[in-house]
Amino acid sequence: MRFKKALLLLIFLLLIFSNPEMVGEDEEIILTKKRRVKIPAIYLDEEICKLEREICLDYGIWMKYFDKRGNILLTGHSFTILPFGAGVFYALSDLKIGDIIYIKYEKNLVYIVEDILIVSRYDLEIENFEKLENTLVLYSCFPLWSASERIVVRATLCNLCEYEL
Repeated sequence: MRFKKALLLLIFLLLIFSNPEMVGEDEEIILTKKRRVKIPAIYLDEEICKLEREICLDYGIWMKYFDKRGNILLTGHSFTILPFGAGVFYALSDLKIGDIIYIKYEKNLVYIVEDILIVSRYDLEIENFEKLENTLVLYSCFPLWSASERIVVRATLCNLCEYEL
C-alpha cells in the first residue's frame, strides 16, 4: 500500500514539474542549444535557463546573474529527485584549479577555474560582483545529499581562448 501511494505521489510530482505552463502565464522556460555550459573535466554539457525565478533549478542550470562586464553567476542542484536536469552540478567538487569551463550565451566564452571554496549556506558574498570583472561563479549545495554549505567555483575569462560549442 505504501508503495502505491509513493508511486502516485511521484507521478503527480512529475506531471506538475514537467509542465512548463506551471511557471506562470507570462513566463516560459527557455532551454535552447544557444545557451550552454560545458565542463569537460566533469563531463557536463547542459543547457542554461535564463528566467528571473528559482524554478529554473528544476530544469537544470539557472543563470542567476549576467552583466556587461563578463560576470556570470550559475547555480544548479548537486542532487535532485526530479528527472530532468537532475543533479547537474553533482560532480562540481571534482573540479580542479586550471580546469576549463565553456559558456555559450550571447557569445562563446572560455573561463579558467581559479578558486574553489566551501562557504556557509548563508554567505551571500558569493553573489556580489561589484568589484569583479570577467568572472564566472558556479555554486551548488555541499556536501552531496545536504544543503548545509555551498561549494563555490570561481573562474576567470580567458580573452585569448576561442572555441566552437
